[in-house]
Amino acid sequence: MTTKRVSLASVLLTVLLAATALLRATAANAGPPGEWVTARSAGPDTLAVQVRVAGATAWMLVDTGATRSRIRADLAARLALRPTARHALTGLDGSERAALCHGPIAVEVGAQELVIDCLSWSAELPIPLRLDGVLGADALLRADVLLDPSRGLLRIAPPGALGPWTEGARIPAHAIEGRPAIAVRWDDPQAAVAADSRTVERSGFLVLDSGTDATILFGDLARSLAQATTTRPIFVETAGGTLRASAARSVSL
Repeated sequence: MTTKRVSLASVLLTVLLAATALLRATAANAGPPGEWVTARSAGPDTLAVQVRVAGATAWMLVDTGATRSRIRADLAARLALRPTARHALTGLDGSERAALCHGPIAVEVGAQELVIDCLSWSAELPIPLRLDGVLGADALLRADVLLDPSRGLLRIAPPGALGPWTEGARIPAHAIEGRPAIAVRWDDPQAAVAADSRTVERSGFLVLDSGTDATILFGDLARSLAQATTTRPIFVETAGGTLRASAARSVSL
């Protein structure tokens, strides 16, 4: 009978490899970190999520384009929130409204707690119909958030946790007044004519705004587009109210 010797190191290595494989399989079956939170439609391509704030539940629009989170003035009164600061809230049309805010204050989305430096309210600034408030970039950028409007779901996890699980191209993001934005380029035909050139390329930034159902352009991009294409007047519903704008059939960025 032949006795085969097995070293302790090889046994430990085998156990370690088996444990690593088991952990990988468990992680794969468990899915990405965080949890899916049921949301509801707040309009075409926009979502609202139920949160807990100051011991009460509220439905808030998920709005990465809003610099500050805010709630209805009557809800702030029911929650007995004492103002700790005053400031101005600026709408998409550039107008400013006086507002009060209380903070810091924690808002719970599922099991994830988001701390808002100062939760705002103003009787002068409307809240989208049938909602209690707007969950803005000041809260949402404190976590990893994955939006799935087609299924009415929002996945939320600690910062950096969802990165390894996401697919597709990674686009660098910039902060503009506390909101996420991406760099874009476009051809300006009017400038090309003036410069006697085939193309003149311009660049700028677009804020990633989950709180509106339309792509809204401002500044040089809006002006060059209006001169180059046929537009029609429209009204766009946003978290800050109704905005009068012009619509173009197609835009290439």
